[in-house]
Amino acid sequence: MTISNEEFSALVKLPATQRYVYLIKRVADQESLWSLKSPDGWVLFADGNGKELVPIWSDEKFASACATGIWRNADPQPISLDAWQTRWLPGIARDGRKVVVFPTPADRGCVVECDKLAEDLTAEADKYE
Repeated sequence: MTISNEEFSALVKLPATQRYVYLIKRVADQESLWSLKSPDGWVLFADGNGKELVPIWSDEKFASACATGIWRNADPQPISLDAWQTRWLPGIARDGRKVVVFPTPADRGCVVECDKLAEDLTAEADKYE
């Protein structure tokens, strides 16, 4: 399902918590999510304390919108929900990182612990089975 320009504009204006809910539903339905990968590897945010955060989006268009500035050489890459749940989240947690969900050019997004994100995705995905 392609995101229209009108839907894109409306969604990026939502508060971070509402974008989080949208991402959970969309990722469970599509069984994939997006992040940005540069020639140097997957991009990371840093919070105010220097803690590394892994950014994710529900759709390629939202990830592309954030591929600016230091990320201008990064490209949106899909990640299957299965790979995210079984490999990525355990690795992110092991590395002491968190996830930043659905940042926009104007808002940092919702920072979430790996366990919480995994629970929310699993609970939503169970509704689709």
